[in-house]
Amino acid sequence: MVKTGKQADYWVVSWADGFDPSLDDLLPHIPEAVLGQRVLIASFDSGQLVPTPYELEHGWSVQGGQAVSAPVKAVSEIPAVGFDEWYVYDRDVPIGHHKSFVNRLGFSPLDPACVEANEFWEQVARFQPLNVLGAGAPTMFLVTRDEQIYARAIAIEGLL
Repeated sequence: MVKTGKQADYWVVSWADGFDPSLDDLLPHIPEAVLGQRVLIASFDSGQLVPTPYELEHGWSVQGGQAVSAPVKAVSEIPAVGFDEWYVYDRDVPIGHHKSFVNRLGFSPLDPACVEANEFWEQVARFQPLNVLGAGAPTMFLVTRDEQIYARAIAIEGLL
């Protein structure tokens, strides 16, 4: 099931179909969601990603205990294994801890009755990312300020 919506200046697509999604399922369809941008990884396999020495040598950093990519040149540079949550910036990544929400079973930013969804939107308002991508269980979501990325995301067929 695909749900769409808009909140503040963001378009939202949420997929939920009783599956174990990975952002690797989504990125081939909308690579522009991360290409050329910096990605703060708030959750990697339900925990924190520790950049390798190679990644650190090539522009990755750690900010507040969270991995931040160098500007992304290929989607394969960002590891995704499931229970991942990324905050994508077209500018310097703002300082501050980014709470992860994908580890709550069934989390969706489109669920107004969910306390965590309200916290998620407060965090988005505070940090103003270009995009947020998340994959938990059994949901995956894209939150974007880019209407073209949103249009491409809702046009994806056969993702689930």
